[in-house]
Amino acid sequence: MNDSNQNKESFLGLVPLLIFLAVYFLMGIGSGSFNNFPLLIGMFLAMTISFIIKKPGDNKTFTEKVDMFCEGGGDKTLILMVIIYICLLVQCTQQIQLLT
Repeated sequence: MNDSNQNKESFLGLVPLLIFLAVYFLMGIGSGSFNNFPLLIGMFLAMTISFIIKKPGDNKTFTEKVDMFCEGGGDKTLILMVIIYICLLVQCTQQIQLLT
């Protein structure tokens, strides 16, 4: 087998997880309670960062990244539906905050 065809390990893949943990711990320490941080927002932040990150030499489009993310989560259509739900929930939360 040719080693050049295999994926190389990269620290860049851990960046979304590290950002989620950093935000979670900072919010917990800042507010005095780790129960105050909405985990759905943290997961949405990490997911968005994982779509934005671009590896050097990687020319995948945003759509290809979302498809790969959905396939890795199991049933492709189900995971895409969850992503749409999370986006809708974040948008509704922002609209409610603007009204109050």
